[in-house]
Amino acid sequence: PPTCPGPGLCLAARGRWRVVIVDEAHMLRPTGLRPPDARHSEAAASVIRGAARVVLLSGTPALGRPFDLHLQATLLAPGLLPADRAAFARRYCAARLVPGGPGGGALRTDVSGLSHGSELGAALARAVMVRRLKADVCGELPPKRRAVVLLPRPRPADWVGARKRGK
Repeated sequence: PPTCPGPGLCLAARGRWRVVIVDEAHMLRPTGLRPPDARHSEAAASVIRGAARVVLLSGTPALGRPFDLHLQATLLAPGLLPADRAAFARRYCAARLVPGGPGGGALRTDVSGLSHGSELGAALARAVMVRRLKADVCGELPPKRRAVVLLPRPRPADWVGARKRGK
C-alpha cells in the first residue's frame, strides 16, 4: 500500500509544512536493513522530508541500540551518517550474521549491538542531539497537571476505515 493514499488520509499529501514537531520520536525507527518501515514511520518520514524545519522530541534515550536512531538522524541531518542502513549497521551496530530462527534457519543480520559508540555519540551531539537529564531540569518544570478531556465521537462516515470500504 502507498505510504500516503490521499489528502483525506495522510498529512503528507496536504502539501509542504514549514515546521514539523514530532513527540515520542523514538517510535520512528527502522524495522530492518531495508525499507519499508512501519506505516507510522513511513508516513511521518514523508512529512518530515518535506518540512523546512523539524524538531524530534523524546524522553526515552536510545542507549545501547544505535540502529533505532538511524531513521531519526538521517531525517534530521542527511549525510551526517551513512544513508545505507547496512553500512550504518556495520559501522555502529557491530552487525553480524546469526542463525535466523528455531533450528538454525537462514542467516539474518543482527543489528542490536554497538560499535564506535563514542564516535556516533559525538556526531549526534555535534549536529542533532540536545540531551537534558530530568535531574538537571526538574527545578524548571511546573508541577504535573492531569485532566480528562472528552472528545466528541466522530461520525462513522469520517472514520478512516469507512473511507477505505467506500461508506
